[in-house]
Amino acid sequence: MLGLNPLPNSFIIKFKPELLNDKNIVGFVNHFKTIIGVTDIFHDYRTVLKILNMLKSFEYIIYILSVVLILLSIYLVNSNNKIQLFSTSDLY
Repeated sequence: MLGLNPLPNSFIIKFKPELLNDKNIVGFVNHFKTIIGVTDIFHDYRTVLKILNMLKSFEYIIYILSVVLILLSIYLVNSNNKIQLFSTSDLY
């Protein structure tokens, strides 16, 4: 039985995405390296930057797609209401 954990303590830090960009990542890493007791910082800088750039480029596509879908849903609801109203007009 093991009395002490031989692995060093570790934790995961999550950032708010609106505050994170490629210039801030280096600043955050350097800040956490200066903390007493921190021996290593593992981060995949290239993958984080690729994901940030990909999300930034998809942001406009998502906005455009959402506007198109909202307009399409409004049109479909309106046309459905018109069809239903004309089909039941003899009841009114």
